[in-house]
Amino acid sequence: MIGSHQPIRLSTTRILLLSHICSLEAMGFGGQQLAWIYLCLTR
Repeated sequence: MIGSHQPIRLSTTRILLLSHICSLEAMGFGGQQLAWIYLCLTR
């Protein structure tokens, strides 16, 4: 999905973080702020 040069565990972590953010956003939390934190964590 995202560059295949990325380590598998990092890709898995990204997917898990993204799923967590999506579920929080669906519950009405600040999705944009969480997405920004996600981007910072995965730089």
